[in-house]
Amino acid sequence: MISTQGAPKGFAKEKERLEREAAKGSPKDQPTTLRLGEIKTCPAVFQPRQGSQRDGAHYRDHVEALVHQLDTMPAHVRVLEPIVVYAVGWSFYVLDGHHRRAAYEAAGITEGIPVGHFTGTIDEAIREAYRLNSRVHLNLEKSERNEAAWRLVCIGETSKPRMTVDAIVEASRLGRRSVEKMRMLWRRLQTRYGEIDEFTNDHVPAVFESYREALEADRGEKREFTDEMREAMIDGMVDKLGKAFGKHAHRHTDEMGEALQRYLGEHSFKQMAEHLGYAKVDMDELEDFLVAKARGAKDPHSLHPA
Repeated sequence: MISTQGAPKGFAKEKERLEREAAKGSPKDQPTTLRLGEIKTCPAVFQPRQGSQRDGAHYRDHVEALVHQLDTMPAHVRVLEPIVVYAVGWSFYVLDGHHRRAAYEAAGITEGIPVGHFTGTIDEAIREAYRLNSRVHLNLEKSERNEAAWRLVCIGETSKPRMTVDAIVEASRLGRRSVEKMRMLWRRLQTRYGEIDEFTNDHVPAVFESYREALEADRGEKREFTDEMREAMIDGMVDKLGKAFGKHAHRHTDEMGEALQRYLGEHSFKQMAEHLGYAKVDMDELEDFLVAKARGAKDPHSLHPA
C-alpha cells in the first residue's frame, strides 16, 4: 500500500480523502461517455506535472489548441481521444486527460464525453496515472520527470511493500540510475532529518516537498522552516490527536485542557496560550486555578482573555 508518510503535504491530504471516498462504495457500471460534471480531477494525486492548476491542466496553450480543434469539428462529432478515468467512491477521477477535460469545459461541451476506465486499487491508479502522463502527447520536461520520480520515491519508500525501482522508472520515465540516486538521497536525508515518535517509537519521515528542496538539504544548506512545513506539522499533530481521542476531547474540554497543561508543563502551556492570544497567563494565578479546581470549587477564578 502506498503510504502518505513522508509524502508531500498535498498528496498525503488528498490521497487520504480519496481513500475515505472509496470506502463508501463504487459505481457498478462503466459508461463509455460521461457528463462533464461527473468527471472530477485530483491533480495532487493523479497529475505528476509540476505546478499543476486546480483542474490539472498545466499547459493552457495546449488547452486552447484542443478547443480550436473541437470548434472546427462537425457539431455531432465534437470529441477528443477518450479521457481515462478511475472510479473512487461514487465519482470518476481523471487519470489521463486533464487538458482534454479543460478543453471540453472551455468549449462549452458538457454531455457525451468519451471515457475509458481503469480498474484496480488507488495505489495502482496512482502509478497508472504517472505512467500515462509520462508517455505521450505532452511529454514531461526533465524537471517534471525529476519531481514525478521524487514524489514516487517519497511515497514508495514508506509503502508496504516498498515500491520497486522498476515501478518508479516505468511510471516516471526517468532513468534507472537517476531513480536509484534519488532513493539513496531519500534514505540519507531520513538519517539526518527523520524523527522518532515519542509515543509509538516509530520512525517519522522528514518531508521534502520537492526534489530541489531535498538537494538543497543534502548540500547542507539551511532548510528554512516554511509556512507550508509549519502547516504540515500542525496537520500531522491534529491527525494524531484525532486518532488518539476522537470526539472524547470535545466532550471533556476542561479535562483535555488540564491534560495538555500537565503534558506540556506550565511554562510551555503558558507560551501556547499567549501565542494563540487567548490569555496572558500569570503562573501564580494558573496554580491557584488548578488548586481550586482540584478542591471542587464551583466557581474557580478563570483565565481572562488578553
